Amino acid sequence: MSISINIGKMIKFKRKEKGLSGELLAKKIGVSQQQLSRYERGVNDIKVNTLYSITQALNIPIDSFFAELIENESKKKQSNAQSDEFSLLAESIILE
Repeated sequence: MSISINIGKMIKFKRKEKGLSGELLAKKIGVSQQQLSRYERGVNDIKVNTLYSITQALNIPIDSFFAELIENESKKKQSNAQSDEFSLLAESIILE
């Protein structure tokens, strides 16, 4: 999954968590509701200054987005490593 999609999902989650409509958040950051929707769906890449405006409007630290991305990537790598180990184990059993 792309970074834009992950960032967008986090924006939408945090917006809903704060009880804001897409229209209201869009007004607060100076973009159209349609553009905010594109960011939330990962259709359009988001500029850092826009992401900063969103974090200010939602009153959340900007690094929370990157911390979650790093955590998700770490989990994905761990899952892939476990899958690789399982594949090697299955292969060794079959070859015996």
